[in-house]
Amino acid sequence: MSMTAVVHVALEIWGVILCLLAAICVYLGRNVDYEANRRLMALQLCNALLLGMDVLAWAFRGREGALGWYMVRISNGMVFFCSYLILIAYFEYAVWMIGREKGVSPVWRGAVYVVAAVGVVCCVVNQFNHMFYYFDENNFYHRSTYSWISFAIAIVGMLIFMGMLLYYRRKLSNVRLVVFASYLVLPFLAAVIQTFYYGLSLLNIAITISVLWAFLAAQVGYMLELTERTKELVEQERRNTDTQIKIVLSQIQPHFLYNVFNTIYYLCGSDPGKAQDAVNRFASYLRGNLNSLESSAPVPLEKELEHVRNYLHLEQLRFGDELRVVYDIQAEGFRLPALSIQPLVENAVKYGVGKKPGGGTVTVASAEYDSFYEVMVADDGVGFDMEKPPDDARSHIGIENVRTRLAFMCNGTLEVTSEPGYGTKAYIRLPK
Repeated sequence: MSMTAVVHVALEIWGVILCLLAAICVYLGRNVDYEANRRLMALQLCNALLLGMDVLAWAFRGREGALGWYMVRISNGMVFFCSYLILIAYFEYAVWMIGREKGVSPVWRGAVYVVAAVGVVCCVVNQFNHMFYYFDENNFYHRSTYSWISFAIAIVGMLIFMGMLLYYRRKLSNVRLVVFASYLVLPFLAAVIQTFYYGLSLLNIAITISVLWAFLAAQVGYMLELTERTKELVEQERRNTDTQIKIVLSQIQPHFLYNVFNTIYYLCGSDPGKAQDAVNRFASYLRGNLNSLESSAPVPLEKELEHVRNYLHLEQLRFGDELRVVYDIQAEGFRLPALSIQPLVENAVKYGVGKKPGGGTVTVASAEYDSFYEVMVADDGVGFDMEKPPDDARSHIGIENVRTRLAFMCNGTLEVTSEPGYGTKAYIRLPK
């Protein structure tokens, strides 16, 4: 074997190793696009098989004996066969990346499969009539008169591939388009050179470069996609934090602080014991609001209810008998976002019973069902028309913030129903 042939075989061995490593990386990568991974891995394995067979073909050329006779014929036949397998594998990978099979006409697939089938049939026929290649008495490989037909078949398949790429080019990124085009341009140039220069499998090397390039492009694409997803998660977390801050600040409103301090001021003279209890409740309420800023995960229902009780106790000191509170806690032991019940309770007090002559009742209840937990905040206040926008924009934003955090943190939902003159009910539902 000449030095040129030794270098060529060494390159193909390295190609086998790199393609197998690429296939393993794709398999272990567990990218979310399973079908794309499966097709890319098949492409790498087909190319590794082609290179491996060509290495065996070079290794057994000119060897005497039955083993050399069979190995040369089997390996060379497999090289031609694998070239058509790679055409199909590359085509299927490109089809998936273009339109996940739904955006590509079946005519393209049919045309490529027909060309590949013709090539495979010709490879089988060649074993009997040697129209592509033959072996001399010393077991050396030689091209036949019609060897150009095998290249022509492959080129036709590549031209169909090129036509599909041009037709659907707008569905591919520039990087993907260049990668897929390399499978056409590099092997085409190698085939032209190999037609006039005999002795090296330049076509195999060109295909290998393109196949490995497809792997590298896919990994870069996956990393960019992962980076974008990370940015989206960071941005979502930032929005979630901003929402929590807005909710916390919305609960500590000046009018509420004024009312609480005013109530405590009068209690200091009339009932120092109640004043002391009010100060303690108010401190606990503020601490609960501030602690929620540090809570990026759902909190137990019991903790949220403690915050709600502190708030309602302070409001009862202000409204007296006009604010009645009922707790009907039938289910505990589940979690929900911090400050998800308290805004609903505040709306019930401020916009429900607070606007009703003679006041009313606020009910906080929880229940467990087969597939979800439910928290209800109800009031028998003035209610509102569901068809009309709310009078207070701040109240609407607070409800939407609660709804957003429930969906993002717990996959939960918030449903609000109301009827003028009969009150409002808000339902938080959290899947188990």
